[in-house]
Amino acid sequence: MIIDKEPLPDDGIPTPAEAPPSYAFALQGRDVPSTQNVSYSDTKGSTSASSSRSTIPIRPSAGGSRRQSRASIRSRATSLFSFGLSKTAKQVRTTVQGLVRDLVKQPPSSEFASVLTSCDDACVGQGLSLASILQEPFIEGHLPIYWAIIKRPADPTKANVQIPNAELEEDALVMALLESSSPLSATTIAEVRHACVVNSDHALFQRTRYRFKAFAPISGTDEMLFSSTGVEPNGACDLVTIEEVRGDVGAFVARLDVILFQRRMRVSKSIKIEFIARGRIWYLVFHTAAESSSSPRAGSWLVTLGLADNSPPTHLDSRLIIVDAGSSHPTLAHTDSHATDRASSPTSTVTSLLSSLAMAGPPRGRGMPGLHQHLQQQLAPRFDQLQNNIDRLTDRVSSAADSIGSRHSLARSGTQMPPPQHPSSGQLSAKKPRPTISLRLKTGSKMLSPPGAQEHVDVTVPLEESLMGASLQYDFLMVRPRSWHWDHFYQSDKKFGNNNTHWAAYCNYCTNAKLATIELQEKQAVREGKLEAERSKNVLIIEARDAIHATAGKLSVMNNHLIQCEYCPDSIKVRARKKKVAESNVDDGADDGSEDVRSRGSDSKRPTKRVRSDSDVAQKNQKAFTVYMSKSIPFNGDRQQAFEDQILRAFISAGFAFYAIQDPEVQKLFQDYLPGAKLPNRKSLSGKILTRQVVKMEGELRASGKDQSHAPSRPSPLAAKY
Repeated sequence: MIIDKEPLPDDGIPTPAEAPPSYAFALQGRDVPSTQNVSYSDTKGSTSASSSRSTIPIRPSAGGSRRQSRASIRSRATSLFSFGLSKTAKQVRTTVQGLVRDLVKQPPSSEFASVLTSCDDACVGQGLSLASILQEPFIEGHLPIYWAIIKRPADPTKANVQIPNAELEEDALVMALLESSSPLSATTIAEVRHACVVNSDHALFQRTRYRFKAFAPISGTDEMLFSSTGVEPNGACDLVTIEEVRGDVGAFVARLDVILFQRRMRVSKSIKIEFIARGRIWYLVFHTAAESSSSPRAGSWLVTLGLADNSPPTHLDSRLIIVDAGSSHPTLAHTDSHATDRASSPTSTVTSLLSSLAMAGPPRGRGMPGLHQHLQQQLAPRFDQLQNNIDRLTDRVSSAADSIGSRHSLARSGTQMPPPQHPSSGQLSAKKPRPTISLRLKTGSKMLSPPGAQEHVDVTVPLEESLMGASLQYDFLMVRPRSWHWDHFYQSDKKFGNNNTHWAAYCNYCTNAKLATIELQEKQAVREGKLEAERSKNVLIIEARDAIHATAGKLSVMNNHLIQCEYCPDSIKVRARKKKVAESNVDDGADDGSEDVRSRGSDSKRPTKRVRSDSDVAQKNQKAFTVYMSKSIPFNGDRQQAFEDQILRAFISAGFAFYAIQDPEVQKLFQDYLPGAKLPNRKSLSGKILTRQVVKMEGELRASGKDQSHAPSRPSPLAAKY
């Protein structure tokens, strides 16, 4: 049936042979307040006109059906934008918003690409920006991308493994909307993060971070480091896998694959990783302590765990385990939150560090099993499944993949890796597992809370709390932190004096005072016509340094210069005096009342001769007992044995691990102050020395007439321990 209409100016223009699809199904049932209809007819005759004519009800009645199919959305977009030139920009904007709303509202289909392309073409014809329209909150106060993520179908089978840049079918609409919305605004980024948290969708959260740089900006130093691999990544490069424990409201396991870890820590000094678990956004930051920090020690490596983006506060009891990824692929199967090595497929060459993170929710009540028991009873099967998924992911990496680029071309393999097997006793003896770094991150009385909360609470732990954590940054720790004195001195590229021991240092305050004098002389010379123009400031600074006397770049010398410098500020002088007093209190001769005696005319660099009275020596002996031992006299057999026995007692009493005896700093301590003693190794300490002490104590008990099953009245540290 054809509805008559009033003639329009464009009615005389012949329509194409193939008219656009009808809008009747596309716009049927839309709630628009008018009933004006417009029809177009073909010029080939009444027979063809009746079959090809399209009726476009622009304002149908509100009582129409609201049912729309995928074909109707596509025909609606095609038909409208075929005549888009006759539409105003406002009408195009309204229609585009309606089409996008229908795309998000309907179940995912393969027609969204053509619809978005038609929308973009129509917007360009009217001078509009599709990216700006898509980033407007016109759907129930939110952006279209927010609802696309909220209505995205969940697929638990694909949540365990996130392949970088892998286009999953249910993510296609989300990725297309983000591509069409580029460049992304801060509001869009916040909406995407919020929607991922609402769905607790870590998989989609990570894929957006891999693909779009706006979600995970890369620092300039990291970008330079990654360029050595030949690939410039678009976004985050660190792989994060989450396994939420079924049957527990708070527990989950996170596995992190951080590339170029040590190099980024030494150059960038910060690595931040974000992930979603249990309806919260977590961040894990590896960073270095500031130079002004005293506790933790300046320059030490720290790890901080916290919440982001207004995540709800929670208590935390977790274990961070860092294992060496250079030779083997670690498993997550363990009974007490500690990872153990297991034979598995080799890791990708981009892998630099692997860590496992196990967390729990609020503290349990009395009588309920703890985190370790819970992991032992319920997590082991889930860890095995997660391990198998990760092994299959690793197997997809090509053997020729030597860079980050190998991640961008991962091929899905139809075959599955067999589950990893426990190594036999022969394998364990042939290849010992690499040591791990195990740190506990736990909140106290306060709950973990994000920065937007009333009080921001996170957990920071130095890697040095683990012995292997200190060795992870060994070459960085060998560098002595620069003293604050150098903030007030300029270090020359030449040595001071003839001994070539210290650098020549120039006081900044003396240099500035001399520079001011030279600048006044320079201006006076220009006014008098002796100079055509003033010289550059850099030249004048060099001349000022040459005009003053340099000092040795030794801390004590620079400290004394700051105290005596007439141009140094009073606050710096006070700090220098405190430094000198603190050093004098540590000095052996600072509290003995002695005085330095030099002959007249003697050089100040000659050794100082100290003169003490008998009363002074007696007074000093009452304060401290000093033993001077010759380095050339070694310990005899009895003395060496007594020395070893006392080390064993000291280690057991203090709770030190036996392998601490082989620490370089411990060995240096004994070599410097007890050079005649031979330091035992860990094997001797836990073997023959321990056995000798046990036999000795048993003999003492028998001699005293006491039964071996009873402890002595005042047990020694060794007896109390064993």
